[in-house]
Amino acid sequence: MTIKENPFYVLGATPRDNRQKIQELVDEKSLELDPSVCSEARAVLTNPRRRLTAEISWFPGVSIRNINKILNDLDNGEFDPDSLEKLSPLARFNALVAYLTSDAKLSMKDTESVIFTLAQIHDTIKSDSILTIINEDRSVSGFPEITDLSSVQDELSELKNQSIHSLQSFLLKLNFDRLNKIMLHLMDKAVKSNTPFMLLDDIIDNVYSLAVQKNLDGIKANIANHIKTIQDAATKSNTSKTKLKSLVDEFLVELENFDNIMQPIQLSTQKRGLEHDITIDVAQDVRELGMFLAQKDHLDLAEILTEKIKELFVEVGSVEQITERDLQAIRKISRDVEAYEKSIECSFSHKWNGTLSISNGYVSYDGDKIKLDDIINIRYGQTWVVGGWDSGLNTFVYIESPDNYIRVEWLNMVDFNKFTTALWKAVGPRLVTACLDQLAQGKSLYGFLYDNKVKLFKNNAYAPTESQFFKLDEVKAYSSNGMLHVVSKDDPTFKAELSYQEYDNIHVIDALLRVFYQRGGGTSISKTFGVTAQEAKKHKQIDFSSPEISLNSYKFIGNILKTLMWIFIGLVFLIGLMSQ
Repeated sequence: MTIKENPFYVLGATPRDNRQKIQELVDEKSLELDPSVCSEARAVLTNPRRRLTAEISWFPGVSIRNINKILNDLDNGEFDPDSLEKLSPLARFNALVAYLTSDAKLSMKDTESVIFTLAQIHDTIKSDSILTIINEDRSVSGFPEITDLSSVQDELSELKNQSIHSLQSFLLKLNFDRLNKIMLHLMDKAVKSNTPFMLLDDIIDNVYSLAVQKNLDGIKANIANHIKTIQDAATKSNTSKTKLKSLVDEFLVELENFDNIMQPIQLSTQKRGLEHDITIDVAQDVRELGMFLAQKDHLDLAEILTEKIKELFVEVGSVEQITERDLQAIRKISRDVEAYEKSIECSFSHKWNGTLSISNGYVSYDGDKIKLDDIINIRYGQTWVVGGWDSGLNTFVYIESPDNYIRVEWLNMVDFNKFTTALWKAVGPRLVTACLDQLAQGKSLYGFLYDNKVKLFKNNAYAPTESQFFKLDEVKAYSSNGMLHVVSKDDPTFKAELSYQEYDNIHVIDALLRVFYQRGGGTSISKTFGVTAQEAKKHKQIDFSSPEISLNSYKFIGNILKTLMWIFIGLVFLIGLMSQ
């Protein structure tokens, strides 16, 4: 029921008019209006139950003078918010809804002010206060007072529903840009006031979100196209840095447009302790693009993208947290790259075979040359050698690509340490990433380490080796005696002991596990590092799954043979003694 449909408006009556006055007004208005309309208005106002609907939809407790001022403003299309401030919450609520949905000339600022005031009043209208005001008028007009508070509550609920519907209809008629600005300003004020406004949340869910939905497919398609264009450009070797930066800048403008559209929804969901799923999805896509650029050595652009996500989507807590971690990781990588570029090059004269060096993206030794980016396996370590002309501490380095390898021994310790440090900086992070990709896709590292478990072994003297899977939080990892040890916390007889010199990339697995446990561990290695299977598939793959590392599965056979040999020797010795 709108103000101009209200029987009080139709007849020009007041809530304090008695039955006789109402009849007189009907007689007068019937000369101007359809008599049936006037009769229906009388029927409503003289029926105590039906009258309640008209009373709650009118201006309870407001003087005739103020009511006439409101009605005159409505008729003339004028808006005077100051004249409403002293009205009761319900009367003010009804007047504001009437202004908003009438022909009153409201500026965008006035529109925002009306809606925000409605949101404030909406949650403060109290049924018991309304009951008191209406009964005061009824005591004067001679109509039975209301004794059942629930009837007032029901009518008030219906009024709010109708008013919200009217408000929604008004907002849906606005063009999207104006609606966006209004809702953005309203939600910003709501968040700053730190007050829950149910009416604003209802508008966001039932009006603004519907308006956004009409444009959503196009917005998401634009974002996807920008991402693909940047990825394609970053993959091509002939794309200039300037061109790639220009594409990223264009994408940032598109992201700002997306955030501007989504921010009212983000603020509303944040205020309710929720998160906006569409924003999270877009943030994840952009985050993956940042990782992609970082892997393509465009760390500066990856940092710009990640900073922009954090800045734009600050209303979504999980996005802010994960992008902050990404930023820290990217910045650390940037620092490492700077240090790497300063320290990666090294050259040593080997006492036997000329020069061992890392320079210009290659490892070179004794005429062999391997590109750093092609290295898939590394091993290195030290072993004490006793006896012979080459006694002493032997250092060992093995580097392998798909079609070549370099093996170096007997470097002095100073050169060995410098070379292996430079080698790790050059290829270690890439091999760690490759291991993570393998785990994220559900594969294993050498049949021993999985994304959420490890396979440990128990050697038995005269029985086959037992194997058993353990969760990541059920084991501990440490290094000693030239080996990586992964041991069950509860049963140390179950373990895996991997030599840094005998097996490829054990240093890589060691580094991976150390960082994993330093970050607090967890149920999944890839999840702790924030790597998904979908992301992992996009990277260059290195197969660490086969051949599986053999952990003395048949050691017991050797033990049996040794035992039989000693028994045989003992028997021979006894037979010799007996024959004497």
